[in-house]
Amino acid sequence: MIKNIIFDFGNVLFEFDPSKMVIPYVKDPSMREEVAREVGGRHYWAGLDMGTLRDADVIAGLSSTFSGELREQAVLSFSNWLSNAREIPGSRELIARLQKKGYKIYLLSNISIDFAENYGKVPAVGSLLDTFDGLVFSGPIHMVKPNKDIYMHLLEKYSLKAEECLFTDDLQMNADGAEACGIKGHVFTGAEELEAFIGSLE
Repeated sequence: MIKNIIFDFGNVLFEFDPSKMVIPYVKDPSMREEVAREVGGRHYWAGLDMGTLRDADVIAGLSSTFSGELREQAVLSFSNWLSNAREIPGSRELIARLQKKGYKIYLLSNISIDFAENYGKVPAVGSLLDTFDGLVFSGPIHMVKPNKDIYMHLLEKYSLKAEECLFTDDLQMNADGAEACGIKGHVFTGAEELEAFIGSLE
């Protein structure tokens, strides 16, 4: 019986889309793709997720890659991505319904140390995550999905039984990582579909 629903953050609760991050700041549309590719590059985000890079390292990298106004625009795009991120439609409301039904709600996200330390400063994010029963961010513990250790860390930290948990993520490989640990994995395609899926398990 599923008692605990574990959510990813990016593209499950809030959008993570570098092409949209740059729109408010990069004035020249012809440069947006190049800046988005750098701002969202795995050469930065893999390190942020693992906790080997901090936001300041990314800002320094962007500052050395771009010059003039484009440098400032790239830095602003990165620095403000979370405050500009839009909520995934229906996820907040679904979580409230699940909580009313008695499900415990957890977060398991590949995300930076700076996010873990500062997410509460973004009201929309803080007001949602503060309702969760537990949070695991990859950066501070130097573990990332889909490696087994991060799923086991969450189970042990909150004394959860794997067979009582459902994990939803927008990436198949991360859902598969949960399955390898005995957690039911689900690929998120929208709040409505997730609610129907949970209903089918009840």
